Amino acid sequence: QAYYYVIIIVYIISVLIGLIFMFFIKRLAGCCIWVILIFLVLSMAVGGFILFNKAQSQEKEIDGQSRSSTTKYVSYGLWAGAIIAALMIFCLFRQIQLLVAVLESAAIFVNQEGVSLLAPVLLFFIKVIFTAAWIVSFIYLFSTGTPKLKKKGYPIGGITWDNHHREMVYYHLFGYYWISCFLVSFFEFVMASAVSIWYFLQDRSKSIFGISVFRGLFYHFGSIAFGSLILAVIKFIKAIFDYIHTQLEVLRENGQMQILTKITGCCMDFFERFVKFINNHAYIHIALTGDSFCTSAYNGFCLIMRNGLRFGLSAGILPWFCFLSKVGITTISTISGYFIVNAFAEKQNAVEEVGGMVIIFGIGSYIVSSIFMSVWSMSAQTILHCFCVDEEIQNKKGSRAAKAPQPIRDYMHSLETCLLYTSDAADDLLCVDLGGRRIIKKKK
Repeated sequence: QAYYYVIIIVYIISVLIGLIFMFFIKRLAGCCIWVILIFLVLSMAVGGFILFNKAQSQEKEIDGQSRSSTTKYVSYGLWAGAIIAALMIFCLFRQIQLLVAVLESAAIFVNQEGVSLLAPVLLFFIKVIFTAAWIVSFIYLFSTGTPKLKKKGYPIGGITWDNHHREMVYYHLFGYYWISCFLVSFFEFVMASAVSIWYFLQDRSKSIFGISVFRGLFYHFGSIAFGSLILAVIKFIKAIFDYIHTQLEVLRENGQMQILTKITGCCMDFFERFVKFINNHAYIHIALTGDSFCTSAYNGFCLIMRNGLRFGLSAGILPWFCFLSKVGITTISTISGYFIVNAFAEKQNAVEEVGGMVIIFGIGSYIVSSIFMSVWSMSAQTILHCFCVDEEIQNKKGSRAAKAPQPIRDYMHSLETCLLYTSDAADDLLCVDLGGRRIIKKKK
């Protein structure tokens, strides 16, 4: 029982490390991103140099000409990749600076709105409760079929269904996909709405999460349900496809059919991720404008196309940054937990239990770091989306985006040459409606 207190202490340490990490991101995000990019270029250059030296040593060996030429081509490819990456970093210097400002702003949001970290935890428990209830009802539905022995003399049989029962099972399975996707989509909308209000609202002392939940339940429930329906249909089709693949012997024996089914599965996975990406930005646009799902999805997609470099950099760098952050938080928390439990175990003469406890610490710390990174990543994507909308609105007035958090304002100040930064120009066209359908609207 004493170990339970140690586990709680280690998880509290994980949360504190996550908060400290967010505090440092506000000041060191730029340094971290530039280190990652420079390390990428140097690793390709050094890798090409190592392979080139290996190719020269292979030329001296007997029958090593073919291998040396292949190794040389790989080294040339790495050098070319390093040169291209360096040129891209040089050409996209300003866009990378904007991404750094967005990440710093997201860290400020997480620090100011600490309640946002409870949203993934609440979503997890709701999904666990729903999944448990669904499993119980599915077992009951499954048992309503007709029992039938597969072979005489075997105590284990099976269940046969008529068409009516089979339709009920399919309906029940599709309902699970739809409701699960709806819960995740509702969480995404609440986060998008909260971050959008935080971005445009000057007085940031309001209960933005309570307002966002209210908006999702009473103004945009149908749009969230429709977006989750599209994703549920794709998941359901994938499940049917996987079931057919496992049942047909021809697909398992024919190599060409296996390749074809794997290619089809990859295409479906790609399409599912694309729909998730579009849905994510559609919810952000719904929170901003109050439009329907289809209109918001179209406008959000057009916004992404107009700002392809910005969103492309975000999609390329942000996942790696989140992964490295998870590894860092998990490693530091696990090592801290190891020293704590090791000291405790020596007093209790239970050193053999340290290994299992460290594994528990690692799993728990990874879950905690995933919560921090999911909120931070969603916040960064929403802030970038809001900035692009804000910028396009203000460009019509001949001014810069004026409602942005301080790191983005500093970035905009660094770009100013002849256009003056002013928040009054933004107030002529842009205002915040907290309790309504939309966040941005024209003033009458």
